[in-house]
Amino acid sequence: MADANKHVSDRDRDELIFDLIKRRVETELSRTNNLDSKAGSIVGFVSILAGLLLGGGSLVSGGDINNSNLDFTDIKSVLYFFGVALLLVSIGLSLFALRVRKWIAVPNVTTLIERYTELSYEEVLKRNAGEMAKSVTDSEKQNNVKGRYLEYSWMLLIVGLIITFASVILFNYSSQ
Repeated sequence: MADANKHVSDRDRDELIFDLIKRRVETELSRTNNLDSKAGSIVGFVSILAGLLLGGGSLVSGGDINNSNLDFTDIKSVLYFFGVALLLVSIGLSLFALRVRKWIAVPNVTTLIERYTELSYEEVLKRNAGEMAKSVTDSEKQNNVKGRYLEYSWMLLIVGLIITFASVILFNYSSQ
């Protein structure tokens, strides 16, 4: 009787581990979707903003930057376009976060059919849990990199906006 209870408890433990790993797989997939959504939002917002700022840039760049005698207007223009450049780099980092990476589909359906049909329930459960655990680790690493790209993109967005709008304020203040 004790062996039967141990077998049941081992099986329950294995199923619990499998369920926990399965939830982690789902969590990482959800995290990937959330990060991709944030990256897409940043790309869209900053693209529109950078386009508007570049289009309005002719208002700020009143001076001739190629002139060897730089005056205050030229410095404001350089500052303005530097801020816009940071916004464009922010878009680039968000696009890096969006790029497609490798996806590991676990369990592999072909392997399940070809190799696992003759194995015991416990063996199939343990092998698949192991493969899913590797997949979670890989996804977590990819999501951490994706998150770092988004963090840098966000920082460049904020700094770019501050620099750009500071140059606009300087332009308006000095032209009065």
